[in-house]
Amino acid sequence: MMKTKLFAFILASVSINAFAWQVVQNNNQNWLSSIEAAPSVYVEMNKYFLKKDSSNDARAYVQNFIETIHANMAQETYDFMNQKLGQPGCVPSTQVSFPEQLTSKYNFNSKREFESNFLKVESYTCLGKLDLDRVFETLMSEAFQRKAINGLKAIQLNQNTNQACVETKIFGLGTSRYCLTKHVQKTQNQYVIQSFNETNVNNPSAPVYFKETINVITRLANGEISLYNLMYARSVDLSFRGMVKSKVEDQQEDVRTYLIEGAQ
Repeated sequence: MMKTKLFAFILASVSINAFAWQVVQNNNQNWLSSIEAAPSVYVEMNKYFLKKDSSNDARAYVQNFIETIHANMAQETYDFMNQKLGQPGCVPSTQVSFPEQLTSKYNFNSKREFESNFLKVESYTCLGKLDLDRVFETLMSEAFQRKAINGLKAIQLNQNTNQACVETKIFGLGTSRYCLTKHVQKTQNQYVIQSFNETNVNNPSAPVYFKETINVITRLANGEISLYNLMYARSVDLSFRGMVKSKVEDQQEDVRTYLIEGAQ
């Protein structure tokens, strides 16, 4: 069986309601890095090691990995956005990679196997002059998700809890059923949306052991809107990496088209 399921997941102080989603409105620059993963995030990642390695090292590694990757992703986001905001205009970019090693504190066989099958996607998309709130509303909408998620079979959104539950199925690749909660911060010219995969539902054939996603929607000085996306994901072992890379790159242009159509 091909094991490229991950590309199907590429594609959200004072609390306020924006389009019914639960949004924190403040200027706290440490908001993103201060987010803590729910206990279920650790449970789902631990499932990978239960059949392979039940040692104390494996359990300690899971704890360390989730905290380390989140801190690194927050820093990557800050650094990337500071660089882009220091440049004139909006210049799009997409990088799809398969990092072989993400952490160095622990070193055992199942840890190396786990980290060697990650997918990383980092993209920066230019959307033109659109309304910032409207782009956020579109990105969070069910209509957009139905267009943007490959092989989507079902989706449920709960705006009171910011939870999304998704089922995907792709021939030859398997079925995934997972839920996540989106943490959202709004400032005057920006939305930051972060999520962890929190649960796999009903023993899917292609479970998501770990996934964290960060989106940043920004109104630039010239009035244009940009979208930054950073994702690290680990599901089944990755084969046919060239196909995965090509599929994800193609999908970025589709995402841009769907967002512009929905936000106009």
